[in-house]
Amino acid sequence: MQSPPDLSNGAVFGRQYRVLSRLAEGGMGVVYLVEQVSTHKQRALKVMQPALVRDPKHRERFLQEAWVASQIESDHVVEVVDAGVDDESGVPFIAMELLRGQTLAERVDSSGPLPLEIAREVFRQIRHPLEQAHRLGLVHRDLKPENVYLAQARRMDVPFTTKLLDFGISKWIQEARTAAANSQVIGSPFWMAPEQLEHGSRIAPATDVWALGLIAFFTLTQKVYWRTANAEGGSISSFIYELVADPIVPPSQRAKDIGVSRALPDGFDDWFARAVVRKSEGRFVNAGEALEALEEVFLRAGVGLISSPDRSGGFRAVDARSLSAIDATPPSAPPELTGPVPLSRPIVVKSDDGARVASMPPPPAAPVAPSAPAAPAAPAAAVAPAAPAAPAVSGTSGPEVYLSETSYTIARDSQVDRVMGTSTRRTLFEAAVARNDIETARIAAQAIVLREGQSPASAEASAFLAKTPLPSLVVPQGHVSESAWTEQLLPMPSTFAPMARLFARVVPVAYRGVAKSARECGLQERERLDPMSSSAAVLRAINPLHQAMLHAGTAFDITTMPTLYYRAAQSEALRSIASDPWSTLVGSWVLGQPAPTPLARAFVGGRHIAYYRPEHYVRVLYATDDALSRFVDGLQAIARGETVGADDVALRAVHDRFRRGEKAHDELVSLVSAARYIDPRSYARASDCAVVRAGMLLCADLFTVRDALTVPPGVAVAQGLIELVEDVASFAVSDGFTQLRRELVGKRS
Repeated sequence: MQSPPDLSNGAVFGRQYRVLSRLAEGGMGVVYLVEQVSTHKQRALKVMQPALVRDPKHRERFLQEAWVASQIESDHVVEVVDAGVDDESGVPFIAMELLRGQTLAERVDSSGPLPLEIAREVFRQIRHPLEQAHRLGLVHRDLKPENVYLAQARRMDVPFTTKLLDFGISKWIQEARTAAANSQVIGSPFWMAPEQLEHGSRIAPATDVWALGLIAFFTLTQKVYWRTANAEGGSISSFIYELVADPIVPPSQRAKDIGVSRALPDGFDDWFARAVVRKSEGRFVNAGEALEALEEVFLRAGVGLISSPDRSGGFRAVDARSLSAIDATPPSAPPELTGPVPLSRPIVVKSDDGARVASMPPPPAAPVAPSAPAAPAAPAAAVAPAAPAAPAVSGTSGPEVYLSETSYTIARDSQVDRVMGTSTRRTLFEAAVARNDIETARIAAQAIVLREGQSPASAEASAFLAKTPLPSLVVPQGHVSESAWTEQLLPMPSTFAPMARLFARVVPVAYRGVAKSARECGLQERERLDPMSSSAAVLRAINPLHQAMLHAGTAFDITTMPTLYYRAAQSEALRSIASDPWSTLVGSWVLGQPAPTPLARAFVGGRHIAYYRPEHYVRVLYATDDALSRFVDGLQAIARGETVGADDVALRAVHDRFRRGEKAHDELVSLVSAARYIDPRSYARASDCAVVRAGMLLCADLFTVRDALTVPPGVAVAQGLIELVEDVASFAVSDGFTQLRRELVGKRS
């Protein structure tokens, strides 16, 4: 070894990987979060422990992980993008795809036994990489819940992607020098097969089958199967005796003995007896055979899939509310710069319990009447709510708006709003000023102005804001974690989850019934943003917005990007189109005078891209509450075996896929049943709040969010504008926001 490598934050390792932070450390290596210089994509870099570098056997075993993983053709094995030995330091390294999610052990430990549907999905996905490995003559030898990773899915047709970790200790079954015999004890005790403890014993695919049986028991019970592991003061010697000598009782009996009340599926005992048997000859021959039999257990028990694979085509989001507003007639002249676009209209807002200054325009006085879809393939319920009319402005005051009860009760019921009071905002502001945390202090000051109105604290906060410069746009360096989407960005996540699972399964099918080509949706080729044909003025104006959308995709770990079209008559900033490929119509907002600020573009682009999340797609497809409710009613009718009218093309497509007699019908019945008592309006409110919170993470400026939500031609919402601003104001001064901002952009200055 030459000189120790520099792996401090900001250092470049191997001329290719810029170190961002240290992620984890294990016995063989240390894992870092890095940015690949050539592609600007974040990776996981595993570097061998310096103390082991001099040992040739350890070096060989370390690099074997990369070589073995490359032999297994499966999406469920961590992709290795680079491996070798650093020239300068002589340290072996492996560069891998960066996974976001949690291990099976972490999921079960934090949330309890997996629901049967999720467990079935986990083992369904595990099957493919193990089948491939066993077919190649590879045995994993260290299967355990910590090596099963539930990663964020990059596809719409699955709720997560299961990845098998640590193939580095795998062995070729027919390895010549060992004749498939065990030459060393490798594995984790509670999951190891008896032959792994015995020197010279034969290691075969059935060794992995033993571990699969024990992992299945853990997944369904949150308990390790072995009695010693669940007893206080158990020793390793007592565990070894139990492993090799004590009777292996049926899992249902063991579950009762250790206090598990949940019943295991019928047939699981018989399956377990074929997987966890001391003589390897008595087990399933390989993982494929074992997991096929486990799938049959789930099927006989009536366990449905959360989201089974759909191989008939891809999915792209669609904002069908926009279809009725698209003018199919192209403008007679090329797109030109439009007139000034105001970004702020201060007014006074009053509530029943006193006046407060909110500096925001009112929502429309009455709900906008829906219009018929422009394209026959669009759902009949998908309409475009018009943007609220701009209020007359006189000086710095305007018409009064009264905060009455609306369908946005979620803004008042959310957990963050219940704990965030006046004293908390002021305390946060004062503490942030004292420690010179400018970003936190500015956001807290904005929240005070928005929520407390004309008060001494509001005057103090306004004075602070007057002398504090606007924040500069920060390019995201991290990602919003999967858990953040379901815990911190969602008000009332328990209300949201059942319908999210339902929509994630059926919306791709509905979309394929709606989507048409760009031309059929009224988009013209001359409107498509193209460096070869679009005007330089339009390209210069739209490129910053496109960059903001790309940054949002990085922050949200969403790779799909829409094709952009520009139309001067389009009043909203961004409008999604029901086309394939997925397209976005860009309006004259980006050419306004004054031009939208970088913070405004960050929020608008981030909110738009956030709708790519599987749980939010349906909110884009059915934008109004009534339309969403009719869609849910239609799904319930299909689950009951009824037919739906031909006028709603999206529901018709769902009916054809899930109607009674089709293989997937039972799955739809199960999903609808789980979401039976959930109000679609509450779901819609939660979705709206989540994407606005996501946009706030990128711009970190409450006034920008307020303006973009409330002033045309920004992001127009037909109802609940004030409640959305109230919710995001509460979120922005919460610990969750601070934590997520730190993950995205690093420590605040």
